Parts: sequence; C-alpha cells; structure tokens
Amino acid sequence: LKKPSQAADLYNQTADYFLAQGSPDRAAESLEKAARAVETTDLPRAFSLYSESCATYESEDRMRFGVETFKRAIALMIKNGRWEDAEAVSVRLGEAFVKLDQRPNFNKQALSTVVICLAAGNVGAANTRLDAFGAVGGFLQSEEGSIAINILEAFENGDEELLASTLKRQHLNFLDNEVTRTARTLKAPPRAQPPPARTDGGVGQPASEALKELQDELEEDGYC
Repeated sequence: LKKPSQAADLYNQTADYFLAQGSPDRAAESLEKAARAVETTDLPRAFSLYSESCATYESEDRMRFGVETFKRAIALMIKNGRWEDAEAVSVRLGEAFVKLDQRPNFNKQALSTVVICLAAGNVGAANTRLDAFGAVGGFLQSEEGSIAINILEAFENGDEELLASTLKRQHLNFLDNEVTRTARTLKAPPRAQPPPARTDGGVGQPASEALKELQDELEEDGYC
C-alpha cells in the first residue's frame, strides 16, 4: 500500500461500521487489516490496532474466529522485542483455548508462553506461568509440559546439555514459527560458581601476610 496510514484509517472506519451493524467478527477482521497496513511504518499504531482487534474477539465471545489474529500479534511483538506484551497476549490466547476446550492447542500455547518469558530473561515469570498452567488438567503430563519443565530446569541449573537436548525435541517444531525460532536461540545462564576457598583465616588478607604481622608483633613484645 502506498499510503498505509490512510488505508489503516479506512479499515478502522469500516470496523466501526461493522460494530454498529452487529458484526463484531468482521469488525475485528477490519482492525487486523488496519494493523497489518501499518506494521512496517507505524509499529505503535500496529500494536494498538492488534490489541483492539483481539479485545473485540474476546469481548464479543468470538475467539474461535480470532486465533490467527492473536498469533500474528504475538509474532509481531516477538520480532520487535515486546516480550511483556507477547507474554500477556499469549496467556490470553491460552485461556481462550481452555474455554474452547482445545487442550492440545492450550498445551502448545502454554509452552510458547514459557519460551517467551525465558527469551525475555524472566525465569521467575516462566516459573509462575508454569505453576499456573499446571492447574489445567493434563498439561504437565503432555509432551509440551515435559519440554517446559526441562527447559526451566536447564535454566535454573545452568545445564546447557539438558537445554540442547530438550530443544531438539520434535514438539517444539509444532509451535508457531516465530516462537520456535525464539526457542532455538535460548541459552542457559552459566552455573553459579562456588566462592574460592579462603586462605587467610577469613580476615581478608593472604595467610603469609597475616603470619608476618604476627611475627612482627611478637618481636616487638620481646618474644622472638
């Protein structure tokens, strides 16, 4: 489009018309088209329009028609490092899958959320999300649940070997492309190294210096 901003304006107006006519799913589609029109020219506006489109699907109980819009929004957020936004939208999509009784899709989205949290460097958030997802029956026993648990264990223990073997598991390929690419780039933080053994008796100086000072004191007092 030669004039993406104007195109977005027209799509936005169309969305208003469809909402007024009682067609929320078509309104949400128009909002997504508006977002896609400005993806390369006005990212803040694109994010805002995607958010409005997703919210329209949610508020009108039309989520079964909005799945792809949510996924495109998440992909755009990941590409641009909007990790917290991507996490939030991913969680909302997962909740929608639960309501739609689509457990296999929920499992994939839950794993995607954990990957997003770890890519953002937020291990605490990943743990919190995993705990919440565990309340959904069957997730922890699923292949996706197992992968999420192993990835988190690798991060917490600095275990690069476990992470590498986990990232080779086939079910990671079943996630959305941008999430799979992100997962392949994960690196476990290095293991915490124990502090070196003290040789100074814990007083903050080498043992040889401490011994020399003691000898000097003894000489001054006439003991040597």
